[in-house]
Amino acid sequence: MLSDSELRAIWRAADSLSNPGRSFVKALILSGQRGDEVRCLPWAEIDLDRALWLLPAARTKPKRDHEIPLTPAMLALLCDRPQEGGPVFTVDGRKAYAGQQELKAILDRESGVTGWTYHDIRRTVATGMAALNIPQDAIDKVLNHSRGRLAGTYNRHRYLDERRRVLEVWAERVAIIVGDGRDAPNVIELHGAGG
Repeated sequence: MLSDSELRAIWRAADSLSNPGRSFVKALILSGQRGDEVRCLPWAEIDLDRALWLLPAARTKPKRDHEIPLTPAMLALLCDRPQEGGPVFTVDGRKAYAGQQELKAILDRESGVTGWTYHDIRRTVATGMAALNIPQDAIDKVLNHSRGRLAGTYNRHRYLDERRRVLEVWAERVAIIVGDGRDAPNVIELHGAGG
């Protein structure tokens, strides 16, 4: 897991990079999704009108469809990428970005933060959300973690509004951590976010 100061250093190091590396790192931090789910994201999964990322089961670890609401920060990041119909994070417009190892070495050098992995970003997002008093079941919904068998059988609500609010609060927290935001409350109300 990364501390706030480490996350800030990595974000700021990403600021000095060219795309797609810069946007890829920031998308990991803002979305909390798995590395390859972000890295291989095609434009076909993005619904800009609904501000939604529709991740199909075939591309998820738990093999189930997953809807990720797109916050204004995430939309700004995506809209900064060429919308050519192929992968969002690409160098040539055809293949998904594949420079993560070199990118990691640059981030380590530029940020001064070492000994972390891309998956630590996901852990940091989950822990950061918990520190904001977001209920664990809401965090699990955002991260596409498995629910108990009975909950998944009986409760079919999608919790899309709740997930959107969680990601908005997380994006506000990231803005504060990296120095682009204002102080925000550290408690949010999520009515009916049970899972």
